[in-house]
Amino acid sequence: MDAVSENDVYGTFVFLFATVFVVLSNVLLLNILIAMF
Repeated sequence: MDAVSENDVYGTFVFLFATVFVVLSNVLLLNILIAMF
């Protein structure tokens, strides 16, 4: 059970990190587009 729960927590952390990374990259792209225009 411990290995499964640790793996689940790790998967959730990776999922959250990926979501934050996507949001930040989208914001940076929007800022670049706004700066170009």
